[in-house]
Amino acid sequence: IKRSDFGMKNMLEGASDELAPTLVTLLGRLLPKEEPAELGADVPAALFDVLRMPNVAARKAAAAMLAARGGHKARAALSERVAEDPSEEVRRICALFLSQ
Repeated sequence: IKRSDFGMKNMLEGASDELAPTLVTLLGRLLPKEEPAELGADVPAALFDVLRMPNVAARKAAAAMLAARGGHKARAALSERVAEDPSEEVRRICALFLSQ
């Protein structure tokens, strides 16, 4: 997460299951996209960073946002979390999003 995103990162590190989705939605709307939407990746790069944060609530919220936005990189990131995330809940959620 870039310096300009630092405040959002700090808030996400301690976010609850109730607050994390709101913060991730804001992050998704405020930050520049990683690639142009016509390439199928209407996703801010910082969402990929959130998917690797220690906070489970933040990772679940980022997974939901990435699944909703779609794109090859988003699907690859969700697949990685299915294989490697330490939280069974995050792995399950990512698998569910990938099955849709």
